[in-house]
Amino acid sequence: MSARLDHVLDLVVATLADATGHEAGVLIRSDDGWHPSAASGVAADRLDRLRSAQDDVAPGPVRLPDDRRPELSRAAAEYDVRAVLGVPLGVDGLLTLYARGTSIPDQDVTLATVCGAVAAPVLAEARHADHLHAALRTRDLIGQAKGILIERHRISAENAFELLSVASQRSNQKLADVAAALVENGRLAGSPTRRPRRGRTPA
Repeated sequence: MSARLDHVLDLVVATLADATGHEAGVLIRSDDGWHPSAASGVAADRLDRLRSAQDDVAPGPVRLPDDRRPELSRAAAEYDVRAVLGVPLGVDGLLTLYARGTSIPDQDVTLATVCGAVAAPVLAEARHADHLHAALRTRDLIGQAKGILIERHRISAENAFELLSVASQRSNQKLADVAAALVENGRLAGSPTRRPRRGRTPA
């Protein structure tokens, strides 16, 4: 994630905590689940980590204690937290608010919603940049892997890509992972015993 996103999220949770008196945090979803990204204090950080570890992350209010969430209820009780609010930050983020009262006042809900509206576009922009960088890295890896196969087997770029695709299907791995393994250790996962048709080697 970008430094700009980190700055915005830190500012959002600090502003929300100062204005409402509640603790606030941000959870961001990645390929392997949800992870805490910012927190205004110890309670928000711990409760966000617990929720992400249990995959208990969803928008909307939560009243505590809750028999369906015994670990969260026990941890929240240590900080006298009895009400939780989750505000979506697009599809990959959640702004969390932890209150010591039995409910969160409407004006605090409104402020959290406004803060979420500020942070969501920045998160989306950072996600787009991450995806773009990942796509460029994948393209470069596949290009390097094709170059290795072209040199090794004296085949065309088209045949080299075919060989990578077959290896991906046979090994049940992503094409990018097959390419990365070939670049790193020189081995082609799921490599067929028969080479693809020899093509003209590019000039």
